[in-house]
Amino acid sequence: MKTKNAIPAKNKTAWRSFLVLLASTLFIPLANAATIGYWQFEEGTVGNPASSITGAIVSTGTANNATAFGGPVYNAGVSTPNPTGSTESLSFTPTGQRVQYSGITGSNFVTVEASVNYNATPGNGAYQMPIQLGSTGAGVTFYLGAWSSVSGDSTHLQMAVYNGGWHYAISSVSIVAGTWYNLAGVYDSTGLSLYNNGLLIASLAYSSAGYGGGTPGNLYVGNNEGGGVIFGNNSGGGGGLIDTVRLSNVGLSAGQLLYAPVPEPGTMALGMVAAGGFFFLRLLRRKHSVA
Repeated sequence: MKTKNAIPAKNKTAWRSFLVLLASTLFIPLANAATIGYWQFEEGTVGNPASSITGAIVSTGTANNATAFGGPVYNAGVSTPNPTGSTESLSFTPTGQRVQYSGITGSNFVTVEASVNYNATPGNGAYQMPIQLGSTGAGVTFYLGAWSSVSGDSTHLQMAVYNGGWHYAISSVSIVAGTWYNLAGVYDSTGLSLYNNGLLIASLAYSSAGYGGGTPGNLYVGNNEGGGVIFGNNSGGGGGLIDTVRLSNVGLSAGQLLYAPVPEPGTMALGMVAAGGFFFLRLLRRKHSVA
């Protein structure tokens, strides 16, 4: 005699398969074949500095660990929203402190993603470019943030690329101190695309030759080599928090970003209907299995 309300073994198997399928559609792929490095800044203790002495800045899913210079400090502040589950960030002063990954080769087009929280709202002439890929005047250089000497605008989120001349995309989103910006800068054959929280906020169309299979050089987070001021603010203040940086060797689409757009209501509704149908069939089977 069957036990009342018992779930048949075949139904248990179906239930487990459904959970696996559901999990695979909900969780964000943090590292994939296109990922050069994915640095979450989770390896340290809040309040303590990061340095080559305390260990590498770990890259999740790849072996491309980075190195800290100048002692940026682990901080409990994390980006919002927080789909990656981050629990720590790094705090950078306006000058000197940086995280660096070297030896990037073979990248033609790139996507750089970073969550940034500025200590100060930049004024005119400010430098607020917390991400730099490559070295100024040496081939192709990629910046993410705001830099007035390049674009003439220092108060709005933007990205800039130097490739035989400056190209930049400026958004209408003002930089406000204490606000998290989950940025993604995409550089591909169509030009530049800048995203915040998965939404396109600026773009520039032009025929790009990319890096030509060469090397864009180093990735600098916070400030560049030699303690240069890229996360500073010559109007006073500067620096801030940076949480979760990912570098990919392709131009990612909006749906592939860490902060991907929220699915359309129609898509979500279809998923709910499918899940509801599954549970309804399961209940019918349980009813017929009762002795």
